[in-house]
Amino acid sequence: MLTGKASKTFIILILILLPFSSSEGDDLYCVSLKKGFKISKNIHYSIMWMDFNVTNADIFRIPHKPQGWIFELSSNSFGGCVLWFPGGVTLNYFYDDFVVIKKKPGVNLSEVGLHLEFSDYEISYYDNDTKSDEAEKRYTFTNKYFSIHRCKDKSY
Repeated sequence: MLTGKASKTFIILILILLPFSSSEGDDLYCVSLKKGFKISKNIHYSIMWMDFNVTNADIFRIPHKPQGWIFELSSNSFGGCVLWFPGGVTLNYFYDDFVVIKKKPGVNLSEVGLHLEFSDYEISYYDNDTKSDEAEKRYTFTNKYFSIHRCKDKSY
């Protein structure tokens, strides 16, 4: 049994420490593009620009900035483009936690909206390694194309 003074002290400690019990990492989520997007082995993808937007969350960090890219960042979006053609990234860039978001307080993860759009330069080859086609194509991805998981284990 706790005495009156000890129980008051215990209650005060709980009230003081309660706000610190939920660390910032609890609302951090890593975002990756699902690998279900089909890539032909005969097509070379070179992504030249991209734009990512999030609703009901904020951009917390971009873990890996591709070399040769410039980015514009705001609290709920970031976009960028390649400075020179050889600096284009492949689709693999988006497969490995390309952005960390922080969910807004009181928002369920299902209410967070994700939108990625990018343009790439595609070169198709025939089986004999002869070029068959070149084109710039634009792709758009929304929530169903993303994998979202907590980032607590990473040092973000």
